[in-house]
Amino acid sequence: MIWIDFKAVNIANEDSNPDSGTPDKIIALIENGYFYLAYIFVFYEGNNDVLNFVQKDNSFTKIYFLKDISPTVRITAANQLQVNYAQNPVYRTREEFIHFLAQKKKQSFERRLKKAQKELEQIEKGVIYKKITLDELLLENEKQEKNIKNL
Repeated sequence: MIWIDFKAVNIANEDSNPDSGTPDKIIALIENGYFYLAYIFVFYEGNNDVLNFVQKDNSFTKIYFLKDISPTVRITAANQLQVNYAQNPVYRTREEFIHFLAQKKKQSFERRLKKAQKELEQIEKGVIYKKITLDELLLENEKQEKNIKNL
């Protein structure tokens, strides 16, 4: 069984990072005795209300297996694979891919943990959103409550 994931890419966006699915789906495929997922990128240009499929690098499509995804892939906080479509795939064995995927999941959790630690430090300093402190937010709320009562 080959799971095929079609991605339409506007060639005007050279740095496009289309959502490439969740790594959990890939793990579930492997767990259930399947493995291969193929990406098929199709390229288009949009002019006004018209959509035209076009060639990029002399081809209307770019096709490769997920196991060969570019090393630039990241797993986002929303647990989605994200890679610049213009990056070239890199051959790796299935076993190498499993190790690669585990490494990318670890890196994603490390980034999330680092971000959460920074946000916790801000909360401990009293900052709850950007540069707004809890006291400032409560004061603003108090002003708004007074205005509401005067309606």
